[in-house]
This record gives sequence, structure tokens and C-alpha cells, in this order.
Amino acid sequence: MTVAVKAVRKTSGDAALRRALDKEVLIHKTLKHRNVIRLIEAAEDDAFFFILLDYAAAGELFDHIAPDVGMGELLAHFYFNQLVAGMDYIHSKGVCHRDLKPENILLDERGNLKISDFGLATVFSHNGTTRVLNTPCGTPPYVAPEILKLSYNGDEADVWSSGIILYVLLAGNTPWAEPSKHDPEFVHFSNQYNQGLNYAPWNQFAPEILFLIRNTLNKDASKRYTLLDIMSDSWFSRPNPLLTNGECNNPVALAEMMKKQMDGGSSQISNDMEESVISYSQPQAMRQESFMDIEMTQPDRRMAIDSFSQPVRSDMRDSPSDGMFHAPFSQATKSNPFKDLLQSDTLTRFFSPCAPAAIFDKLGQVLTQFVVPYRVNHKLMKLSFTTVDKRKCPLNGSVVLQRVSENMYHVGFRRGCGDPIEFKRFYRAIADQCADITVSNQ
Repeated sequence: MTVAVKAVRKTSGDAALRRALDKEVLIHKTLKHRNVIRLIEAAEDDAFFFILLDYAAAGELFDHIAPDVGMGELLAHFYFNQLVAGMDYIHSKGVCHRDLKPENILLDERGNLKISDFGLATVFSHNGTTRVLNTPCGTPPYVAPEILKLSYNGDEADVWSSGIILYVLLAGNTPWAEPSKHDPEFVHFSNQYNQGLNYAPWNQFAPEILFLIRNTLNKDASKRYTLLDIMSDSWFSRPNPLLTNGECNNPVALAEMMKKQMDGGSSQISNDMEESVISYSQPQAMRQESFMDIEMTQPDRRMAIDSFSQPVRSDMRDSPSDGMFHAPFSQATKSNPFKDLLQSDTLTRFFSPCAPAAIFDKLGQVLTQFVVPYRVNHKLMKLSFTTVDKRKCPLNGSVVLQRVSENMYHVGFRRGCGDPIEFKRFYRAIADQCADITVSNQ
């Protein structure tokens, strides 16, 4: 059996951290559904808390989406169905997730969706009594606008997040950086909402899809679609040839469709790259009354997480000394047709015949041009960078060199935090500027 391990470092005076972890484990252990990642066990030693989870062999769903392309209607319908099924089960237990976003949607070895990370989940309903929540939390592009008012219903906020995710599945981008008056894209959306959103990309969706998305993204939470409304929707409830009894019936066909979509979109990623590159810069000071101020409600707890080893491809892992905790309790890895067909790391790596010093020198020149701070560890053959994406959300990661032959190096880009789609956009911008030191992917 292969498991994933979430290792959280203990700190002095960690009573609040322990309470938060105890709550996460208590909630997660009660959830057993095919579209929710399974919590196997929780343990601790003198230095760490450990949470053992089922291993999602195919990584994050959004690792398989090319920016500004999306997945196409059939695949979006498939994964939105599984997402809603998982949400419906979670809500039936009186629990809301409160942090539905790309990084928290994983895929198993057959391509089925798994909702993960219940660190911000809470009980909103118990014994027929529903309580109003007031803790600001979530990730800015995916949170509901009423969260800023510090008074919201958890199930309604989750529905909003699901609407954003459906939009991203279809468009390959988030519609705005945050749903507040500070965001011009959200303000325009709000002004055009009652007129039918007759502007791109909204008017490029099929009418029945736009109808569903508009109703899940109603700013008036009392008029927003419920999960029951979504499941009764004509587009949502139509049959999907890849779906039988809620699960993928043909993992190979699913993988081939996803690969075709990614391959077709990869050449499109760089079309608007010049405009995107301009946005890479140092993070700006956060505004008052902004979702950018409240991305995490438990910063001490989040900072303490040394590792969450859900799928990181083996050729992209740091050395153990960097703190990444490899999943123990593993048997030999079996061949997996779905995973093998979807080599998502090919979207964020290239090969170079140059020496490591020359590669890092070139990368440094490009990052300096884009006003992106970085540091190089020549001993580990690793470059780390930190920046913000075009929506001014944090984006950081590393570039790791691995020698694959006498005169060839694998240059792999690994995301640390930030939106996976924006990370691919960032990678493409860098790779385009490094064409003179690269060879075709091998």
C-alpha cells in the first residue's frame, strides 16, 4: 500500500496548533466517500504530527490543464459531477470545506476526483441546526464575496467555490483575483450580471453552461443555486460516457482525452505571454478590506507544515535535506495506464546540453528581466524563486537540475505555492526566453 504523509512540525506553545489538527483529523476521519481522500491514521512523535492519507497517484487535477484552454465540455462535466458528489456527501454530514481550490482536488490512479485538505473545514450544521460562520478563510480567487462580511453559510460558500472551479475547468483561468470592489474584473462581472454576461469568455460558454455558472455565482447567497439545484440542472444531470455509477469507466480513454486537450493547448499558452510576463513582480502591499489579507486564517499552523507528500513526481523531488517527506509504507509502484499517459511534468520541464552554471546563469538573466527574486544552491543544483502572478497572488517554486546523460540535463520546474495554472503560465514565459539553451523534450 502507498500512502501520503502530511508532516507538521511541532513548535513551542503549540496548543492552538494541536487543537486545529485535532479538529481536522476529527472531521476528516468521519468522511468516507469515493470522492473524498481517505484519512488512514494520525500519529505523532517528539518532533512532528503525522496525518496518513490515501495516495492520489495522478496528482492534482489542475496539473493537467493548460492555461487559457480549459478541459472541454465533456471533461469539465465529468469532473464537476464528481466534485459535486463529494460536496453533497460532505454537506450531508454537516461539514463545509471552506477551501475548495485547485490544489485541493486530486486524482487517483483511475482518474477519479478526490477532495482533500480539510484543514479549514468546520461543522456548519448539527442535529438540524445550522450556524452562521464568521471566520474569514479561503483562497482569494475561489472564495465567496459574503465571507468578507464575516457572516456566511458554509454550504453556500462552498457552492460559490465550485462555480469558480467549473469556470476554470472550461476557461483555463480564474475569472478574477478576488470577489471584491477592489478587483476591476469582479466589478465588471457584477455590473454585467443582470445583463447576461455578454462578454468574453462568458459568452463563449454554451448557454446551458453559462446558465449554471451564473446561478452558482449569484452574489446574493439566498438566491444562489444549492447543490440540489445543481444536481437538478439539465446540463449537470445529462449522461457522461466516461461516468458509470459516479466513477470513471475507462481510465485510458479519459487520460487520452486529457492529454489531447493539453497537447492542443500547449502551443496556445504563449500567445498572450508578453502581456502576462509584465505582471511578474514583487508582491504589492496588501489592501485593507481585501481577500488578499485573509488567505489563511491559521498562519502559524500553515507555516508549520513541513511536508504534504501527495504526488510529487520522483524526478522532481528535492533531496531529503530540504524537508520534503517521502511517503513511507510503500510497496513497489505498479504500472498505471492513466498516470503513465498523463506525464504532467512535461508541461513544466525542458532539457539542456549546457553546463549547470550556464543554465543557472541564463535562468538568472531571465528572472532578473522579469523582476523575480531568486537564489541558487549550486550544491543541490537548485534555484528557488518567489513572485506573484498576474493577479498579484503569491507564486513561488524551484528549478531543479538533474543529469540524465553525459551531456544533457533535465531542467524541472516545481511549484511551491500558488495557482497551478498560473505556474504553468509562468514556466512558459521563462522557457520561451531560454530557447537558446534548450533541446526538444526527450
